[in-house]
Amino acid sequence: MKTTLALLTAALTLSAAAPPAAAIPPANAQVQAQVQAQDRVDVSTDKGKVRGVTDGRVNRFLGVPFAAPPVGALRWASPRPAVPWKGVRDASASARRCPQSPQMGGADSGVEDCLYLEVTAPAKPGKRPVVVWFHGGVGMSGAASEYNANRLVTGGDVVVVSAAFRIGILGGLQHPALDAASAAGDSGFWGTEDRIAALRWVKANIAAFGGDPGNVTIGGQSAGSTAVCGLLAAPPAAGLFHRAILQSGPCKLRWAKNSLFEGTPANDGRPRTRKETLPGNLATAAKLGCADRAGAAACLRGLSVEKILAVQAGDFEAGGGSGSAFLPEGDVFGDGRFNKVPVLIGATKDESRLFMVWRFDGATPSKPLTAAEYPVKVRESFGGDAPKILRRYPVSGDVRPAEALGSVYTDHGWFCSTVGTARAMARKVPVHAFEFAQPVGDAFPGLTFRPGAWHGAELQYLFDMPGAKPLSTPAQKRLAAQMIGYWSNFARTGDPNGRGLPYWPKTKPRGGTAMSISADHPGPRDVGKSHHCGFWDRLAK
Repeated sequence: MKTTLALLTAALTLSAAAPPAAAIPPANAQVQAQVQAQDRVDVSTDKGKVRGVTDGRVNRFLGVPFAAPPVGALRWASPRPAVPWKGVRDASASARRCPQSPQMGGADSGVEDCLYLEVTAPAKPGKRPVVVWFHGGVGMSGAASEYNANRLVTGGDVVVVSAAFRIGILGGLQHPALDAASAAGDSGFWGTEDRIAALRWVKANIAAFGGDPGNVTIGGQSAGSTAVCGLLAAPPAAGLFHRAILQSGPCKLRWAKNSLFEGTPANDGRPRTRKETLPGNLATAAKLGCADRAGAAACLRGLSVEKILAVQAGDFEAGGGSGSAFLPEGDVFGDGRFNKVPVLIGATKDESRLFMVWRFDGATPSKPLTAAEYPVKVRESFGGDAPKILRRYPVSGDVRPAEALGSVYTDHGWFCSTVGTARAMARKVPVHAFEFAQPVGDAFPGLTFRPGAWHGAELQYLFDMPGAKPLSTPAQKRLAAQMIGYWSNFARTGDPNGRGLPYWPKTKPRGGTAMSISADHPGPRDVGKSHHCGFWDRLAK
């Protein structure tokens, strides 16, 4: 589906005065009760004082503005500084999420006034490493509030910032009529510009929250990881961060036809140029009813959010291409033309099995993949290469059809793209690669195949995620402590290794070794070999 291609590619390829935002009330009675049960804590920012909550160990500041609301004349424009306020601004409740289709974001379709961030920090004063986290969601959904960082903060002694940014059509529309609204003269990178604005806020303000502005790590998972890739590639982001974490979103991501969702076109991992991306963006403007280029800017800014989300619910393209101020043309990572900082990069062992749930067992009605259908799906995705792939990935009594197809898509797309990205970056910067191999267990009872360690499985070991079961077993808690140790060590020094942790070697430019992370058998592993990356590289030639 064009939607997925456009947004994942856009994530890689990476003035009127706005009115002051009203204070955001607590979202529900549960949040209100939590606020009342905690003490309050004040911190001064460059725009005014904010009042968060503290339990004596952790301070949390929610709904803190880092830019002016991107509404009216600021829709599809570079973010402007937040408007200063008088008195003390309440920071006890999360802001609304940015606009997203209800089928992607749940009941809350969001509001345009959404450029807020959350700060979670140890209550004890200090000068700690800072992790700035960007949410996933296929570039069409997600929120900064979905990542409760208390465990990462207390276990790793770091400050965590989770920032919102414009997504979907509002975050990526490229149009000649909008170029002048970008400070760099290039439309189509509104979400990237928001993330840069958040990093500038961190540089100016994080010391007041106990963070070190000279030691900032950016990180994200899935589309949040490709957002980090966009910052690594963007010259305007240089100097705003000092390390990068990429989880399940490699910067040279390729995927096969139908590998993400039914109808997803193939992608070879090459960023398209602005000339190549423009026609699809103009088609999106036409679907919005703004085909006339001369009046497009006024037409687009006059649309209702509901109209934009209605178009976003179907096929559309929105995103800037390479050859811009935010994404130089060519193979930025292969050529070493990226912002050079230490990198921690990895993927889960069975990434694509989650997508197999959506396509087969979890579809409505449920339609588990059969052994007879498996080769048909492989041929649909890979054409004449299917016989070689089927020999390499057979279905057997122990390997169910959906597991086999998931392994094909995982290895070809997610994992070998991760290995390729790690190798390319390792020629210029220190790189530590990982494979998260801990199975998710019975997250989806009744599946006809084993879920394994699928897309997003690692997140609950770093954050408390909405809807995730609490970590309850000693093995799970040990694994969480180990991961928090690795991640916080990396944020502190650029090296995940530390006392009491299994040794994690660096990735070599021609190697395929990564740290396999699991409760039972953590240790270095040749993931290039186990995920058949040599086979896929030969097939691509």
